[in-house]
Amino acid sequence: MFSILVFLTNPLFGVVTFGIYLILSIKNNDLILKSTSFLVAFFIGCVNSTKVPENDLVWYLREYLKAGSMSFLEYLVNFGTMGNTVGILASSKETVFAIFNYVTYQFIGDNPKLYVLFYSFVAYSFLNLAIYKFGRVIKIPNRFIVTAIFIMSFTPYIFTMSGILLRQFLAAALLMYILVNKLFYNKKSYLLIICMFLIHSSAFLFVPFLFIPFLKKSLLNKNTILYYLLIILVLFNVQKIALMLLPIFDNITVFKYILTRASQDTTFDLGQLSFAKIITSVLTVFLPLILIYYLKPGLKKEKGLIHFFNIVLILVIFILANLHQSELSNRMNFYVWQFFPFVFLLYVWHFKIHRLMLICIVVFIVIFFIYYLSAGMWTYTLEFGIYYYSLLNYLI
Repeated sequence: MFSILVFLTNPLFGVVTFGIYLILSIKNNDLILKSTSFLVAFFIGCVNSTKVPENDLVWYLREYLKAGSMSFLEYLVNFGTMGNTVGILASSKETVFAIFNYVTYQFIGDNPKLYVLFYSFVAYSFLNLAIYKFGRVIKIPNRFIVTAIFIMSFTPYIFTMSGILLRQFLAAALLMYILVNKLFYNKKSYLLIICMFLIHSSAFLFVPFLFIPFLKKSLLNKNTILYYLLIILVLFNVQKIALMLLPIFDNITVFKYILTRASQDTTFDLGQLSFAKIITSVLTVFLPLILIYYLKPGLKKEKGLIHFFNIVLILVIFILANLHQSELSNRMNFYVWQFFPFVFLLYVWHFKIHRLMLICIVVFIVIFFIYYLSAGMWTYTLEFGIYYYSLLNYLI
């Protein structure tokens, strides 16, 4: 009750209070942990709502507000096709995001600030629940799980994407949740899978790998080496394969768009994928492999965990194989960052990091996050208000 009152009075100190309580608590309180994942997501939404519209966000807000002057079908047909400065989004290609916008508008109305808050809350709820369910199924104590939730929510680069690449960020959040649900809990999640790649088509890359059974097996399994080599061969020849398949799927808009983009060399505003991002991608897959196959070999029995990180391995190989396609490699690199908190969770658990150190990590990432809000390239009107704003201040 005290933590809830603190959250209402000041959401920043409220979520930190919840985090520290869970780190220090001896009991594994499931309800408080799950509630914290939602409260942190809501706080991130509050902060994101103070972002001054720039870059892609200007376009997204303009498209959202059009829902107030169109019927449902009219909005779906015209979404992203009028006054578009980013790229035309055919309604039959990525329809689910348009549906999300239209439904949200019916409840929130023409309030861009609340729209960004709600969108961020939904996306971060999926991300934080994925961390929560991942930790739970491996039987990781709450203190490590809540620390990983803070890493997921307050890492500046992940946060930055949530306020710019709205469609891809939401698709990535769904992907994390789907991966955990499917690989660890054997939940099919077919509806969420369809929604995911109809929010952003780049997420379609992951769909086949969710259902390939040999990915559950160790990389050291002699019976599957040929299969892995075949996948690598395919990843290095994506353009050629896409060109071959394009005539077959020419009449299916979704697949035609995906294959057309995959078959062409593309450019990106950010230029070629930086060396730092390449190293980050390699470490994100290399570190869990060290843990699974060397530091904690007992984890090789966890088929869901093996499948999960084999997909990360495929993603990183795909990025490295397509560095010459700057847009494709940058786009896919965005997905890597959402996997990092899962790697972090496994390592703090394996090394049994002390509670005091976990508190230091939480406090540090929050302080670094606050510093980023003022020192980063994007502008937030929040400024020092983050220290004294009540929940009401964010909502009005």
